[in-house]
This record gives sequence, C-alpha cells and structure tokens, in this order.
Amino acid sequence: MRTGAVASGGPSTGRHDLVVAAVLCLASWVLLALTAADIGITYDEPIYMSRAHLAWDWLTLLVSDPRAALSPQAIDFFWHGKDQHPGLVKLTAAITSRVSVHLLPAWAVPLTYLRTGTMFWVGLALGGMYVVLRAAGLGRAVAIFAPAALFFMPHVFGAAHLLALDAPAMATCFLAVAAGWWATERSGRGELMLAGLAFGIALATKLNGFFVPLVVLPYAFALRWKRAVLLSASYVLLGPVVFWLTWPWLWHKTFERLTSYLAFHWHHWEIGVLYFGKVYTLAPWHYPLVMTAITTPPVTLLLAVGGFGGSVLAFRRLTGAWGKSCNVGVGIPGCGSCAPLRGTSADRLWVLAAWALVVNLVPNMLPSTPKYGGVRLFLPAMAWLAVLAGFALRFLLDRAHRHLRPPARQSWVVSAVLLAAALLPSVSYVAHFYPYELSAYNAFIGGLPGAARKGFEPTYWGETYLQAARWLSQHAPTGAVVWIEPPGVESVVRMYKYLGELRPDLRTCAGPAAFATADYAVSQNKPTEFTDTVKKLVAESTPVWTESIDGVPLVYVWKLR
Repeated sequence: MRTGAVASGGPSTGRHDLVVAAVLCLASWVLLALTAADIGITYDEPIYMSRAHLAWDWLTLLVSDPRAALSPQAIDFFWHGKDQHPGLVKLTAAITSRVSVHLLPAWAVPLTYLRTGTMFWVGLALGGMYVVLRAAGLGRAVAIFAPAALFFMPHVFGAAHLLALDAPAMATCFLAVAAGWWATERSGRGELMLAGLAFGIALATKLNGFFVPLVVLPYAFALRWKRAVLLSASYVLLGPVVFWLTWPWLWHKTFERLTSYLAFHWHHWEIGVLYFGKVYTLAPWHYPLVMTAITTPPVTLLLAVGGFGGSVLAFRRLTGAWGKSCNVGVGIPGCGSCAPLRGTSADRLWVLAAWALVVNLVPNMLPSTPKYGGVRLFLPAMAWLAVLAGFALRFLLDRAHRHLRPPARQSWVVSAVLLAAALLPSVSYVAHFYPYELSAYNAFIGGLPGAARKGFEPTYWGETYLQAARWLSQHAPTGAVVWIEPPGVESVVRMYKYLGELRPDLRTCAGPAAFATADYAVSQNKPTEFTDTVKKLVAESTPVWTESIDGVPLVYVWKLR
C-alpha cells in the first residue's frame, strides 16, 4: 500500500534491492554466529546475560499470570534498575536467545545464543543502510560497500558479537536517523510514525538515542519546516512511549526512576584510560578523533575524510537550489517556497551524513564526557563514517567510468575492482586481529606494536581471558588454583566453567590474600588496572604463556609454583 509520494525525484528501492538488503543482513548474522564463540566474555556481558534471563522469566510470567507480572514487587525483582540502562537490549536478548536455540546448529554454544540479540540489530542496520543508499540514488556497488565497510571496521566487527549496548546503539541510532531522513523525503503519515517509533527504539537502547532529533530536526527544518513540525510531534508523542513500554522498571515511580536514570549518566563514575602514555580519568577532548583515526582501516578512513569534504560541495549545491527557489542570494532554511525539495536525494543524504557524524562525535569530545574503551562509546559515529566513505567511492566510480568509458559489461568489472580494492584491506584487518578486533590499531600508528610504544592500551575489556582459560584447561594440573587480576574478572572467568571452556576441577580466586595460595596468575595487558602485584610480575617474571598479536601481549599467564 502506498503511504506517501516521494517529495522529489529520487529513485525508490525495488524488489531486487530488498532481496540484496536481506542477503546482507542474513550474511552478517551467519558470519557473526560462526565466530561468536571465539570472542571472550567482556566485563559488561555477565550483567546483561543475567538481565536477559530475568527478562525471559518475566515474559513467561506475563503470559501465565499478567496481574502478578505487572505488580510492583515483580517489576522490582525482574527489572531492578541497578545497571541504569533501558530494557530493549535485555528483551531482545531474552527472545532471540530462545529462538536461536532452535535455529542455530547443534554445535553452537550458549555464548552464541545469548549474543544473537546484538547480531539481530547489527544485521538490520546493515540491510537498512543498503536500502537508504539505494533510495538516495546511489549505485548498487556503493550501497553494498558502505555497510560492508562498517561491518569490517575491526572494532565494529568485535562489538557486533557482544551482548552489550554499544553495537545495538549504533544500529538503532542509525536506523532512527535513516527513518527521519526518509520521513523528510516523503509526504505520507506512515513515514512520520515510523520515524517516531524508530526514535523510541533508539531511546530504548541507550542514552545515545537522545541525539537522534539533534541530527534529524535541524536538517528537516532547513528543508521542509512544515514536515519538520510533524516529525517533531511524532518524536515527542511516540518516542517516549516506546522507551517507557520497553522498560518495565519505569512503569512504577516513573518520574523518580527516570530522574535517577538521567542522573546516573550525568555523573558517571570515572574509568581510567591510557592515552599517549598517560593515565586519564577524563581523557582530552581530542580522544575520539585520535582513536577514530588510529583504529579505522586506512582506506575506509581516507574515503570517509574525502566524503566529509565532499559533503561541503553537496551543501553548496543544496543552498544554491534554495537560493533559486527563494529568489534570493542564499537559501532560507525552512522557507515554505522551498517545497518540493530541491537538489538530489543523494546530496541531501550526503549532507545529513556529515552532520550526523559531527553530532555523534562532538558530545564525546566535551571535557566532562567519559572517554575510554577505544571507540565503543561513540560507535554510532562509525555508521556515518561508512556512509561518507560510500559517497567518496561513488565519486571515484563516476570518475573511472567517465574517463575509461568502458562498455557496459566492463563497467561492472571496474566497479568490482574498485569495490574490492576499497574493502579487502578492511577484511584483512579483521582477519589479522581475529578474535581480538577490539585491540586493532591501523598503520597510521604502526599497528598494535606502534600503539603500545606510543602509550595506548593493547586491550581493555576482558575478552582475552577466554584463550587463557582454554590454555589452562589443556596445561594446568588437576585441582590447580588460578589467581585472576583484576578481582572483578574472577567471576567472568568462573563463567567459562559453565560454558565448557574451563575445566571444572580448576579453582579460581582473586584479591591480595589469595595470591599466596595460587598456582597460576592471569592478567590482561591493561596497564590502568595493574596492581603492584601484577606490575611486579610483568617486570620480574617470565610468563609461562601469553596470547600476543605482532609481539604485543594481550593476556599473561604466570606459573607461581
């Protein structure tokens, strides 16, 4: 059913494009599911695993006894807000983990099942990116390249496996902004409702969702102010409703708990980060720019920089179109005579992508904003980096086709060669660092060895302990005691027993008092977490085993006695 006419003459997606989008989505799910068991549990995942189990138990109770499930006591038990994060990721993980048990092969492990919720959202975003680029009039090669470039950014690829908030936030924020762009482009009510619902889904994922209107509404008001007013109303009416409905913890004492949620993030506890050899609790403003520059695959980064520069030309073309429409020297944002939209859909999306990148990076550069964990806290910016890289690739493809003037069949060859040249380096980065993509640094800083020499964290989130657990299971004697540093990770390592990755007879311990009784000591190479004990081990003892990339240790195992 047709819900609205296209506001200007950009092409819309056809059935074949929807098939390609579905293939991209499914391919990402398959690849992520095949590799999920090799990436260790990160610090945050046990929290969301337990919350997902509670969410499933609550859904089960809701079906069997709705009155009991909706009681304040049940809500407080199943949805206690200690983690201070919304409910969507927990609900998604609860449902997809149960469904995937019946869909994934028998060899899949519980860790894979629990992570399928993140895979679900990432796959939808990749397919959605293809659809949006095709709707804006970009060629199929570019529309395939951009989501693939995003997927094969090593830190995105790593985060896409994890039951955490960062990759889902990237996915849902992208989809929400894309829905806002689509609602601005078209004239139907259905698009407005979809944009409002998508905004609510982004809000229900992570606090980053609050930035969606800051991306979309200035853009919409500059192009079609009457449409922007309706879009604003959709955001106000639908967004908070979805946010509230998907987080039952807010159903009782709503104002008090919402205030608590916002206050928690306004005064987030300080987390140390090693940056250019110095430990910061609040890294300098340029941390997001530097980390983006030294962790993104160089070809993708250079294309994105070119795409960002090209957005200025696209903006000038659009303002020139506004000026003609308004009969003045420059365009008047929101001028009623500027409808229908001027310029091309591609130029409008190009400008929006550049603005979205700015809005997602600048708040993370503020002096009071926590900055740690590589690029994960501003992962939504990576989606727009990939889109901008796609626009730069389109420029190169246009120039190649124009100057070479090949026959139609050779045109596909040129596109395939450029696509492969742009994408294969990213794939090689992922393969080189697998399964430690969160430790990836690019050639601009000399890879991981260069980053370590210049004082950056080789690893930071605990996923390396899986390989240590596997090594200990193969080499440690029966009943050995393993001391884990830092102490909070001991419970994570203990989980590997239940996942079949650590022998049941091995005992884990933590803390200064337990060190004297241990046979082995294990610590990841995160200097900001080193206690005096680990500092002494690193300086004076030779590990019996390390997991390293390019000679840089990621996790140590020492034999103590």
